[in-house]
Amino acid sequence: MVSESVFETPYSGKGFNRLLTECIESTLKETLGETPTRALVYYLGGEDSVMGLEVFAERLEEVLGSGARAIKKAILERLCSRAEVEFQDLHYQEGKEFVDCVKAVKAILEQKQPPQQEER
Repeated sequence: MVSESVFETPYSGKGFNRLLTECIESTLKETLGETPTRALVYYLGGEDSVMGLEVFAERLEEVLGSGARAIKKAILERLCSRAEVEFQDLHYQEGKEFVDCVKAVKAILEQKQPPQQEER
C-alpha cells in the first residue's frame, strides 16, 4: 500500500490529502496493476518519500509519456466522484493542468464545508 505521505500536497489539509492519495493509489492499481504500481512508487522515491503534486505529475509523464494524461484524467474522475464534484466543471479537456484541477476540487470542497467555529 502506498504511504499517505507519497503524494503530499502542501496546499491541502490532511483529509483532502488522504482522499487524493486514495484516488491516486486506487487508479494506478486499477489501471497498471499491483506490481507496476509498486515499481512506479519505487521510481518516484519509495513509499516514505514526500513529493509535491507537481513533481508527481511530472514524473508520471517521464515514466508513462503520453499515457500519463489518461492516468491523470482517471485520477481526476475518481477524485471528483468521491468528492461529489462535477468532472466537467474542471475543464480538464480544454487543457487545464492536472495540478490546477486538483486545486480546484479542493477549493470546491472547502466552499462546501461550513466554517469552523473558534474554540474558547
